[in-house]
Amino acid sequence: MRALLLVFGIVLCIFVSSNRVNGELYFASLSNYGCSGNQKKVASVLKAQAEKTPFSLLVSPGDNFPGGIDFKHCFENIYSEKSLQIPLFAAMGQADWDNGNANLLLKRNNVTYDSNNDIFPRFSFPNYFYHYVSHYTDTSNVLSRRDGTVLFVFIDTFILSSSFPDHKVSEQAFQNLNATLHYGHKHHDFTVVVGNKYLASSYSIDSSLKKVQQLILDTHVELVISGQNRGTYNSTIEGTTFLNCDSYCSFKVDGSKMVPYIIQNGNQVELSPINTQLPSPSLSFQGIAGDELPALEMIELTFKKGAKHLSREAFLKIVGTVGLMILATCIGSLIINKK
Repeated sequence: MRALLLVFGIVLCIFVSSNRVNGELYFASLSNYGCSGNQKKVASVLKAQAEKTPFSLLVSPGDNFPGGIDFKHCFENIYSEKSLQIPLFAAMGQADWDNGNANLLLKRNNVTYDSNNDIFPRFSFPNYFYHYVSHYTDTSNVLSRRDGTVLFVFIDTFILSSSFPDHKVSEQAFQNLNATLHYGHKHHDFTVVVGNKYLASSYSIDSSLKKVQQLILDTHVELVISGQNRGTYNSTIEGTTFLNCDSYCSFKVDGSKMVPYIIQNGNQVELSPINTQLPSPSLSFQGIAGDELPALEMIELTFKKGAKHLSREAFLKIVGTVGLMILATCIGSLIINKK
């Protein structure tokens, strides 16, 4: 039944409450999770941090299960702590394409939101492109309180690349991203793009992804999180921070700045803060976001294992509406809309 709803483009809306302390919003990035010994160390650090940090959500920049999907042993058993019973939103990675993971990731998303079981992070992968908005209270001005917003945009960097065989689908995805990012710059304190490939280096990306990079810079995106490359490193171009995090990174949003944290030699290290590029955010006392985000055309693809062997005929484009939009409310618990 859920699959039929997706096919006909029915909007799936999920409302999530934001855990906040003194108006701050916390989230973390987690990629390449699974059963390796190194990943268990990452999970241990995340659990310890979550005990003292009220994370509202986790994001994954792809390569979710490089060794093949095993939710039971590589996800549920590792991330079963009560402090981690929060949403985890995933992007599609190159390893997911190569291993044929898409169908299982989509299926898991449907199972997750058809269930009331909250013993592990609620896995979300509704489609190849989706976005949501999280709210926090900006208390940086002692004279006023303002509702701040963070727009999270999930992209599939393979579909956006020149290597993708169906260029019409790639162009549709680019136009969706173009509309979303232009809206984000005008209406949200921060825009965070989450995708697999590191987009800061013009030497390691093709012509199509260079267009994506330029779009990100032109729309003044504050942060781009990737996870395909090994290691954790970052660079800043024209006010946009590109951060590759192949394991675990965390973030704190406070007022008009966002502070990233990475793990080095087992210790948490604070990076330079990222400042909002939103034009004149202090002009509003009731919040920046106004109109609704532009609707996205849903992209549904029949999936064939092995990205290197994909053909144009392997894909079916179905025009729908928004893949997923999540609005984080000020109070309340996770409410699942099962319409």
